[in-house]
Amino acid sequence: PGDRVAVYAHRSAPLALALLGTLKAGAAFTILDPSYPALRLTAVLAAVAPRAFLRLEAAGALPAEVEDWLRGAGCPELVLPRSGASALPGPEGLPGEAPGVSIGPDAPAYVAFTSGSTGVPKGVVGSHRPLSHFITWHAGRFALTETDRFSLLAGLAHDPLLRDMFTPLCLGALLTVPAPEDLALPDRFARWMHQEGVTVAHLTPALGELLSEGRGVLLDALRLVFFGGDVLTRRAVERLRGLAPGCACASYYGATETPQGMGVHEVEPADRERIPLGRGIDGVQLLVLNAEEGLAGVGELGEICIRSPYLSSGYLGDEELTRERFAANPFTGAPGDRLYRTGDLGRYLPDGEVELKGRRDTQVKIRGFRVELGEIEAVLAALPGVREVAVVARDGRADRPEEGGGDLTLVAFVTASGERAPAAGDLRTHLEKRLPSYMVPAGFKVLAQLPRTSNGKIDRAALAALGSPVEEREGGMMPGTSLEKVLAGMIGEVLGIDRVGLHDNFFDLGGHSMRAVELIARLRDTFGIDVPLFHVFDVPTVAGLASVLLESPEWGQTVEELASALLQVMEPASEPMVGAAPTEAG
Repeated sequence: PGDRVAVYAHRSAPLALALLGTLKAGAAFTILDPSYPALRLTAVLAAVAPRAFLRLEAAGALPAEVEDWLRGAGCPELVLPRSGASALPGPEGLPGEAPGVSIGPDAPAYVAFTSGSTGVPKGVVGSHRPLSHFITWHAGRFALTETDRFSLLAGLAHDPLLRDMFTPLCLGALLTVPAPEDLALPDRFARWMHQEGVTVAHLTPALGELLSEGRGVLLDALRLVFFGGDVLTRRAVERLRGLAPGCACASYYGATETPQGMGVHEVEPADRERIPLGRGIDGVQLLVLNAEEGLAGVGELGEICIRSPYLSSGYLGDEELTRERFAANPFTGAPGDRLYRTGDLGRYLPDGEVELKGRRDTQVKIRGFRVELGEIEAVLAALPGVREVAVVARDGRADRPEEGGGDLTLVAFVTASGERAPAAGDLRTHLEKRLPSYMVPAGFKVLAQLPRTSNGKIDRAALAALGSPVEEREGGMMPGTSLEKVLAGMIGEVLGIDRVGLHDNFFDLGGHSMRAVELIARLRDTFGIDVPLFHVFDVPTVAGLASVLLESPEWGQTVEELASALLQVMEPASEPMVGAAPTEAG
């Protein structure tokens, strides 16, 4: 009891075995995602200081840096073999009595990591109490039973994974696990959900949009969808209900520090476009406090605080930050009456629900993941040749309010400490070795100096308004043919950037699965053709996509002729997007 165990795993049945075994021993677990850079994994290991290391063989070999860390720390490793269901012991192979350990509801159950503003990931210690409370309330409120079929879709290092996994395990229900390729394409994702007969799903809004693009099936078994992790819109819910007409939808609000969902709103057809955060679940209050630490009035802007006995224990190894963010309730002053200061800004609606209105700081959400811009800045600032750094998040849908906004792209601006500025490729490589992919900016730009406000602070609004940078690549080639120029224009519009080079990688520019789906939809609307989504993943450049289209006997002549005609009409407006030369230093 009290020990911590690191679990290196992928989504699978043995992952459940590893987590349950850790809890049964009275220890707390931390899940390591094999897709994360090795340096990120070793930073987590250093913070957790695990007593043991569990590795699922099927999750792949360990990076050399992780192996070196384990040897240096003297941390024993246990490997769960790659043998599927046969690796799980039958009842006859299990002990018949409970282990001789005793833990209470406030004992640590897990450590989840989130982005930290100092350049180091921040560990949050979660106990058994809030997880047990949420699952009990969740199952009772929405009549979840052992006959339901759940899906394991949350990110491995994301605390909603616990909701995905432990809810069906507590109910005795079935938990289905997709292969990674099942989540890459909308049609395949929808077919998998249909074939598995999933009745309950937890989704981020981005994953919900991906699923909504699925065609050819009807998810008639899907009865409940719970959203969380980012802003939800009524439009997104309506699109999902086109695929699953019988499903009810609810939106959860919470943070890693407030495990699972602490606020809930059950979506109704007449809801406003941006779905509100709702009210606290049982045992939870969503409070909006003004600058004087009093309750804000209806419509008054304030900080959203979560009052509950079911908060996490605090930050691993950081008592000062724990005291700052987990404060005593100012209305009672009682030490055991805590509230968590989220940093989110919001206001009360006339019906008593809470609406999100922004942030007090530079924290943002990228596809459901919490990102502290300060962490990216700190990692970049450690690179030789960099003097100052500012990372901003630009909203690619700011000019499309009907889609709800919130489709953020990260852009990094740096100033050089010497005569020679670091190359954009070097900046990207430096981050890719240290941060998860969703934290790597889509663009980098070197400036002579960063703009300042009148009080001397970095003017982030001015940076966000600058044109999107284009990274210099070998040859600096820009689109030349009519088709290439039209494709570059489409990609630029989808990603919200000004220029797209002939060989620029769609995903390096900030693209992801949902933006790929949007690109395919634009190709369909413009050319009247159904291009399989996998082409965007296989050849994610203007040159590659143009080649695929032209080599198709079905599409080749059509797209070339249409592109030429289209360009004649719109070329003056397209010139800034597909100009002849890239800008400076990325």
